[in-house]
Amino acid sequence: MIQRSRRYSNSNTTTNILQALWLFSFLSHLFHNVGSAALVTFSHMRLSNASCAAASFPLAQMLANNRLCFSAAKHKSYVLLFRYVSQRFCRPVILGIETSCDDTGAAVVDREGNILGEDLFSQQSYSTRFGGVIPVFAKTQHELKIEAVVKNALQRSGLALQDVDAIAVTTRPGLPVCLRVGVDYAVKLCRLSNKPLIPIHHMAAHACVIRLLNRNAQLPFLALLLSGGHSILTLVQSVDNFLLLGSTLDIAPGEAFDKVARRMQLCHIKPENEEMSGGKLIETYAQGGDILAFEFPYPIRRRDCNFSYSGLASAAVRYIEKHEQASGCFIREDSAKVTNLCASFQHAVFRHIAKKLLRAMAYLEEKAIFSTNGKKQLVVSGGVASNSYFRRGFEYVCQCNGYELLLPPPSLCTDNGVMIAWLGVEKYIAGSDILQHFPDEYPVQARVPLGIDVGDDIVALSIAPSRLKLNVGFHSV
Repeated sequence: MIQRSRRYSNSNTTTNILQALWLFSFLSHLFHNVGSAALVTFSHMRLSNASCAAASFPLAQMLANNRLCFSAAKHKSYVLLFRYVSQRFCRPVILGIETSCDDTGAAVVDREGNILGEDLFSQQSYSTRFGGVIPVFAKTQHELKIEAVVKNALQRSGLALQDVDAIAVTTRPGLPVCLRVGVDYAVKLCRLSNKPLIPIHHMAAHACVIRLLNRNAQLPFLALLLSGGHSILTLVQSVDNFLLLGSTLDIAPGEAFDKVARRMQLCHIKPENEEMSGGKLIETYAQGGDILAFEFPYPIRRRDCNFSYSGLASAAVRYIEKHEQASGCFIREDSAKVTNLCASFQHAVFRHIAKKLLRAMAYLEEKAIFSTNGKKQLVVSGGVASNSYFRRGFEYVCQCNGYELLLPPPSLCTDNGVMIAWLGVEKYIAGSDILQHFPDEYPVQARVPLGIDVGDDIVALSIAPSRLKLNVGFHSV
């Protein structure tokens, strides 16, 4: 089991650090008259309370509350001091780069989970306007933005390229032309700085980012990854060891939401809708709707953990066409129909996911996977995981099955550089995939499974999980 990166454990070392910081703060206050106005939040600065207790200084107590930093704009020496502390005691420090689809992201993260600096350029408005991601256009935007995004992340961290220990980059899976932009730029930076390259599986990063945020996330844990391009159930045993329980057989949930929202023309109802994804539009208009107003078929009845969303999307499109033919007007002009269809479709997608999730939980119970630590945890991540209706449903499923639900914030559910940098940190600590020598054109992969596929084993057991009655707006799964 890969242990969560350790905090400062040596109380003497911690005391020395805090003494230096306290002295520096005192002298700056004395000679520069910096008051409380010079103090700003330092993103995610963490020191353990136990360690801070070893140093009897006011500054130590402030650090323990995760809220101390100094204005870098006015006092560059503070940046230099933090840089020294971070380099000396928080190794490794990793630069992460993400360009797998239509988001250009970069971040600098250290072993303590401190997000030292990050930047993100999203093409969501373009993708919504065009009715989806256009690979060639997305590639061009990556090429235009990647240098500035990486530069901003480094500047916000107060570090130079030479200060990082390695560069992590998404190499798989994703749109090849988009992956190529990020990988080529990462290779270029590695050559310039003589730093190692850490190739990252995009979905593994989604699964593991929870370990940056939640100290209670323990290996192994069950992960459900839902996005515009993927739908995966996997058991995370280490940063390099995954068991693939199920994946999508056709399209992903995000793609299904986009297809239905586009056919309903939800983006034309209000001007502000043009900037929203299909999934967000469906979620918004589903509020207050009747989830049983439209009947949707069960996609697949095979006793496995694989997903299929194309049938659900096709059924929704048929309802839309039937209504428009009968009424002679667009369905978006009938607000009641829009609300009920969005609610019914959203629930049908959740019901399908929940059934597969329940079977995965039953399989892990059958295999006594969690017998060693006795702690059962479910991590739900990916862009679709930010859906509030889904989150309430997953909370209930976990409650009924003795699982703890762990959810990254919505900002880290969508694609970002932070998750890439963090998995780079975990791999660096584990000594895994740290490449000192690599080709100038490092290979990218459009599709690659996440771990060892145990789908046949699940089918062979013919598991029939118990049905759940979902309350507070939910019906039988």
